[in-house]
Amino acid sequence: MNHKPTFPLLLLTLLLTLAACTDVIPADPAEVVTIPPQPTQVVSTEPAATLPPEPTATPVAEPTAPPTADFRLTILHNNDGESQVINAGPELEDFGGAAVFTTVVNTLRDSADTDGVVMISSGDNFLAGPEFAISLENGAPYYDTIVMEQIGYDAVNLGNHDFDFGPDVLAQFLDGYTDAPPYVSANLDFSDEPALQAYVDAGVIRPSVVVDAGSVPVGIIGLETPNLPFNSSPRDVGVGQDLVTPVMTAVEQMTEDGVTIIILTSHLQDIRNEVDLVAQLEGYGCGHCRGRRRAAGRWAGYTAAGRFAGRPLPTVGQRQHRPARTHRDHFRGVSLCRPSDYPL
Repeated sequence: MNHKPTFPLLLLTLLLTLAACTDVIPADPAEVVTIPPQPTQVVSTEPAATLPPEPTATPVAEPTAPPTADFRLTILHNNDGESQVINAGPELEDFGGAAVFTTVVNTLRDSADTDGVVMISSGDNFLAGPEFAISLENGAPYYDTIVMEQIGYDAVNLGNHDFDFGPDVLAQFLDGYTDAPPYVSANLDFSDEPALQAYVDAGVIRPSVVVDAGSVPVGIIGLETPNLPFNSSPRDVGVGQDLVTPVMTAVEQMTEDGVTIIILTSHLQDIRNEVDLVAQLEGYGCGHCRGRRRAAGRWAGYTAAGRFAGRPLPTVGQRQHRPARTHRDHFRGVSLCRPSDYPL
C-alpha cells in the first residue's frame, strides 16, 4: 500500500490556523492597524465578596439639662442618744450634749432647701448612767424625754437599751411626753404588757406611721433586733423573729394608700444584719438602721450601703448631722435609698 506525503496537509493546517489567529491584513502595509490584545476574563467559582456598607456619621445628641425632681426630701436621723444629755464638761461645753445637737437639728431643719424634712431616731434613746439615774430618782418626765420632745421627732424606733430597765420604766419614759411622737416597731407584740399596750391602744406605739413631709406623705417602718430577749429585759414583750413579713405587710398597705416614699428604720445592731434583710425586701423606698457605736458622746447618725431590687446602692462613708465627735467614736449603720420619681 502506497502512502502519500502528509506534509502539504500539515502545511495547509498550519496556514489555516495562522489565518484564524490573524486580523485581516490590508494590501497597503502603511494602513496596517494593530489591534491591542483584549483582557482575559477569569471566571471564579467562589461566591462574590460582600462589600461593607459605607459608614454613616453618628448624629451628636444635643446636651440636655439634668432631670428635676418632683419632690426632694431631707432625712435627719440619729441613733444611740443613750442619755448623753449634757456636754463633755468644763472647757468642752460646745462638745457633745443634747443642747448642741438640738441646735444643729433646728438649723438643718430651718435651712433645708428641699420640699420636706423628717427627723428619725433609730433607738437606744436612754441608757443606764449618772444622767438617767437622776431621771429615775426624780421620776417622769425623764430628762431624756424632755430632750426628745425638744428635738421634735417624726418617728422613734425602739432599741435594746430602751428595755434594759423593763417595760414599766419604758412606759414611764413615755409618760413624760406632752405630745409623744410615734414609736414604730413592726416585730414587737405588747399585748402581754399592759402599761405598754395602753400606748399601742392610744396609737403611740405602732408598727409604722405615715407623716406629712411637705406636700408628700412619707411612710416610716420600725424594726427591733430579734435578739432582744437575750441582750435586754423585755419581760413579756413578744419579739418576732421574722422581719421580712411585717415590713412587706406595711409596705403593701402604704403602697395601696398611695405612699410613694417609705423609710425603714431598724435596730438590728450590726450592719451585716441590715444588708441581709434588705436583700430580701421588695419595693422599699429607703431604709435607715441603728449602727453599733461605742463612744463617750452620743447623738449621732451614720449612712452606709445597701441594695435596691438586687442592685447595689452607693456607700456614703461619713457621719452626718452631728454636732461633735469624741476620740472613741466607733459605730456602724445603714441608710438605703432608691432612685425614683422622688429622689432623696
